[in-house]
Amino acid sequence: MDFSPLIALPGIVALIVIWLGSTEKAVLSVYLPVLLLLPNYFYFGRPPLNFAQYAIIPIAVAICWRIVNGGWKWSAVDGFVAAFVMWNFMSDFHANGLNDVFQRIALPLTLALFPYMIGKTIIEQRGVRVLFMRRFVFFLFLDSIISAYEVRMGHNPARTFLLQFLQTSAWPGTVREGWIRAAGPFGHAILMGTIVGIAIILTRYISYLGLWEPNFRLLPSFPVSKEKLMLIVLIGGLLLTQSRGPWIATIVGVVLASCGTSVLYKHRFKKVALLLLVGGFFLFLAARAYLAQGPGGPVSEEQRSAAYRTELIDRYQDIALREKLWGWGSNTWPKIRAMPSVDNAYLLMTLMYGVTGLILYGLMLTVSFTRLIRRALSPQELPASERAMLFVLFGIGISVALSTATVFLGEQLYPLLFLMLGWIEACLARDPKDGPALDQLVMLDWQPKYRFPVVS
Repeated sequence: MDFSPLIALPGIVALIVIWLGSTEKAVLSVYLPVLLLLPNYFYFGRPPLNFAQYAIIPIAVAICWRIVNGGWKWSAVDGFVAAFVMWNFMSDFHANGLNDVFQRIALPLTLALFPYMIGKTIIEQRGVRVLFMRRFVFFLFLDSIISAYEVRMGHNPARTFLLQFLQTSAWPGTVREGWIRAAGPFGHAILMGTIVGIAIILTRYISYLGLWEPNFRLLPSFPVSKEKLMLIVLIGGLLLTQSRGPWIATIVGVVLASCGTSVLYKHRFKKVALLLLVGGFFLFLAARAYLAQGPGGPVSEEQRSAAYRTELIDRYQDIALREKLWGWGSNTWPKIRAMPSVDNAYLLMTLMYGVTGLILYGLMLTVSFTRLIRRALSPQELPASERAMLFVLFGIGISVALSTATVFLGEQLYPLLFLMLGWIEACLARDPKDGPALDQLVMLDWQPKYRFPVVS
């Protein structure tokens, strides 16, 4: 798997940026663009790491130095994250012994624990919330533009460019109804759809605060404002993935996030929760009818894909329960020849890490999201922008949780989930009296328009 030392270059760049600048600059200017713009399925070294994993190592070392000097506030979710990461290693050790032990240690650290540390110690504490969100959205804006080329030409330009230097093969694209499905640098269309959905939820929050410039600097006379153009392109990128799961999950996430911009946020949340429960029930009935097979079985590609995911649980359930305590390990679980792809994060989690791993994962998400929504619905005085931010993170969390029922939790989505969990913990640790974290926005020739409702 040693493809090229080029893959380790982001780690060197991140180290230089930290030395000459700061850790937050390395996160914003190295790790984030590498994570969101470059494919994550090229590896180099022993243990084999990808671009983003190399980039995060010097950042994590710098964060650890801060933690040693008292820059960490412990929480219950920290314990669940640590337990989940440890169980990943224990499951692999049980399945493989000391074979590739450094890889078994490196993967959960660079893909889970280190991103969690970034989310918990950088975005809020270093005052870069707005810069982080704006850059996140902008990078997905670029991915969405590039995806139009990918759909038309059949290959991703970034992947094609890297293949000139890396002697390996890339993930094959997928086709639906004769059209290439946009996957961007994320390997699979559903993963791209889920991450673009996160960007859509974030850009609605940025627009709510009025933190987009009127126009792009390079297009000052363009008739469409920057915030509208960003949203239109992101929605286009989401549609080009042709992935129904992320479409539904994004709608749910946007609706939940919108509760935080209402003066009557509690009342709206109750109405939205009831609407989603009722809608989910009817969607379940519609899905059953959709999957009902006639004499010839499912006829469309969408029906075959949905039927495949339904059959997965039945076929793999017995295999998973045979090793329900420890699991089969990250890469050593038995594969059914006709169903090598387990397109359900929860089922795959059970196969790899057993029922124990699934419970730890579920507790980690449940405790985090429960604490988050309790704070968002609390009667205590919160700045309007802060309450809205809590609902935004809740909408993102539920969106990812729903979407991963139709795809494995992998590639860039895996570290992003843990980064978001850390970000949630950082927001919950903020003192409400501190006010909105908007003071470090770099302003050029425009002024932000804060559109805060009056919250009683």
